[in-house]
Amino acid sequence: MSRWPMQPEDRFWSHAPDRPPWGCWLWRGATNGKGYGVVRWDGHQRSAHRVSWSIRTGSEVPRGLYVCHHCDVPNCVNPDHLFVGSPRDNTLDQIAKGRHTNREKLHCLRGHPFSVENTRVGKDGRYCRQCQRERQALERAARGCGPHHRAKTHCPAGHAYSGENLRITAGKRYCRECKRINERKRHAQT
Repeated sequence: MSRWPMQPEDRFWSHAPDRPPWGCWLWRGATNGKGYGVVRWDGHQRSAHRVSWSIRTGSEVPRGLYVCHHCDVPNCVNPDHLFVGSPRDNTLDQIAKGRHTNREKLHCLRGHPFSVENTRVGKDGRYCRQCQRERQALERAARGCGPHHRAKTHCPAGHAYSGENLRITAGKRYCRECKRINERKRHAQT
């Protein structure tokens, strides 16, 4: 005989006894530290709102996606209040509702603006694209413009890559002396 006389779905819904048609269905079972309901389901501990969504749709939540709340009530398990979205969708939803933890920050730590063009939203928050480009350029320059090259000390013409003679653009190193020589040749031809 089964340990639980009730069907799994009936047992699940017994933890949300009040289910009005117009509001949140509050989870009365165990919760985690953030207020989200938790339940043992299919032999694993799962978030109650994810199980609610799975019961409603008859399928598992796709890997890498979140079950988000329209109502912003962590222990709500009303499937009408839930939607599936990417981590980016979840973060954009938080920003739109004014709940994002960094919502008051208008600039990154280096002073670049958090604009639509300059902001990348990822699983762990938002990132400054300009800082990312600068960091990648420095990493490429430190590697000698490629992972398989040793750091070169001189350009192909033999000029030393020194402080005044070195220019880094988009992660590539350029010799200023070679550039001056090429400009002189161009002017002499005209």
